[in-house]
Amino acid sequence: MKRFVLFAAVLTISIVSHSLVFARNDGGVQAITEYFDMLTSGNFETAQMMWTEQAQERSSRFGIEYTNIPLKIDCASPIVQDLDLMANYLMPPVKKYEMLPGGVYSKLEFANVVDERLVQHFYYAKRAGDWYWLTYPVDYYAESWPVQESEYFRVHIHPDRQKYVHEAVLQEADHLVRKLAETIGLTRSDMELIDEKKIEFFYCGSDEDVERITGELTRGMLDLPSNDIISASFPHLHELAHLLVNIKLRHLPLYTLPVMQEGVAVCYGGRWGKNAEALIDLGVFLYREKLVQLDSILTFNGFKQYTGADIAYPLVGVFATYLIDELGQKKFFDLYLSLSGSLDSLSGMTCVEIQDAIAGASGKKNWEELIEDFDRYIEKRLAPRAGAEPGKLRRAKRIISDSHVTVRQNSDWVAFEFSMDAGQPVRGNFLFAMDERLVGKRSIMFDEQYGNDYVFEGYRFSVLFDENETGLYDYATNRLLAKYIWGISPSEDYFDPDSHTVAIKF
Repeated sequence: MKRFVLFAAVLTISIVSHSLVFARNDGGVQAITEYFDMLTSGNFETAQMMWTEQAQERSSRFGIEYTNIPLKIDCASPIVQDLDLMANYLMPPVKKYEMLPGGVYSKLEFANVVDERLVQHFYYAKRAGDWYWLTYPVDYYAESWPVQESEYFRVHIHPDRQKYVHEAVLQEADHLVRKLAETIGLTRSDMELIDEKKIEFFYCGSDEDVERITGELTRGMLDLPSNDIISASFPHLHELAHLLVNIKLRHLPLYTLPVMQEGVAVCYGGRWGKNAEALIDLGVFLYREKLVQLDSILTFNGFKQYTGADIAYPLVGVFATYLIDELGQKKFFDLYLSLSGSLDSLSGMTCVEIQDAIAGASGKKNWEELIEDFDRYIEKRLAPRAGAEPGKLRRAKRIISDSHVTVRQNSDWVAFEFSMDAGQPVRGNFLFAMDERLVGKRSIMFDEQYGNDYVFEGYRFSVLFDENETGLYDYATNRLLAKYIWGISPSEDYFDPDSHTVAIKF
C-alpha cells in the first residue's frame, strides 16, 4: 500500500523530496503527527490506512466493532478512547522516541498532563521504504518467532516454548475451541470464519515477555485492537473465551462491567490454567464462608480495588454461571450489553444501579430476592456438583488395585485411594491414560511440576496428592482440572492417619 499525502499544488518538488527525507529519518514522528491530525479532523478511514496492512487485517479479521470507539485498530489508546478531550492535548505528539534494534521499528512515547493526571501511551512504527507505518508492539517482539498452524490457531512461538508445541497440543487446543464455541453459541459461519482466518496467538516465554509486549505484568491477555491473544500459557482458555464472546456479539461497547465480562470468561474458560469447574468450586467456598461479599465487587472500581483477583474472579464466575442458568444465554448477553459502555459511564454506576439492572433482567422484585435465589442455586445446583470430593467410592467397579493404589469407577466418579507405608511421607503422584501422541514429546506443566527429575513418558493425566490437597492435571492442555484442599473444606474422609491413606474422587 502507498501512503497518500495531499499537498497544495503550489508546493514544489524540492519541498516534497525534503519531506520524504525527513520522514525517513525521524523514527515515525511525522507519521504520528499526521495520524493525530487525521484523528482530530474525524478522518478515521485515512487514519486507519496509516497502520500496516497486517495490522489492519488482524484488527478487522472477525468483524468485531466497538460501537463507542471511533477506531478499533487503536482502541487501547487513551487518545482514541476520549478523543474530544485529548484533541486539545496532542502537542507535542511525541515526547521521545527510540529506534529499536535492527533499525526498522521505533517506539514512540506520547505523554501529556490532562486535568492534572499524566496520560501516557506508546506507539510502535515500522519503516517501509520512505515512510513509517503504525503497527503493534508484538509485530516487533515476535517478528522472528517460528509459527505453527492448526485448524483454528496460528501460533507464534517464543523459541523457549517451541519444544512444548506439537500436534497433540494443537489438536487439543482446537478441540477446546470447538467446545467453547458450542457452549457460547457461535454459529457455523463463525467457526468457518475462525477456521479461515485463524486466531493469532503469541505464545510468550514468560510473564515478563507478556509485560514487555503489552505493558501489563500478567499471564496473558486478549489485545482488543488486534484480536491477538498474547500469553505465556497456551491455549489460555480464559482469554480465548473473551475473544469468542466478542465474536458472538460482534457489535458491542469497548468496556463491560467486570462482574459480567470476567464472570462469563471464568464460567466458560476458567483462569490461571485452572479449569472452570475448579474455580467454580473455589468461588462457592469463598461465598459460603463469606470471605468476599458479592456487593463489594459489583461496581467497576470495586472489582479492581477492594479485593484480590484470586478472590474476585472465582466469585464472579459463580455468579455468571447462575445468571446464565437463570436467564438463558440470550437474555444473559442482553444484560451483558446493557452493562457495557464507556469507561466513564461504567465507573459512574453505583452498586444500587447495578443491582437493580441485574434483578430487573432476572424478573426478581429486588436484589434481596435475587440473592435468596442465588443462595438456593449454590446449595442445590453448584455445591453438590463439586469436581473433587474427599472420601471413598462405594459400590463401584475396581479397575486398579495394588498395595499402594486402588482406583474405582462408576458412571459419575473416578475414585483414588493412596496408601503409604508407615514412616513414609504421605505424598506422591499417579500418572495414567497413556496418549501415544504425547510419547517422546514435552509438557510444560509436567516440567514445571517435576523439573529435570523425571522424564515425561506420555501419560496424559496425573493425580498429585499429599496430606493437605490433591489435584487432577491434564498434560495435553496444561490445565488443572479439579482440586480438593483440606484447609478449604476439612473432612475426616480425606486422610486417615492410622492407615496413612488419602481418599479422593473426581
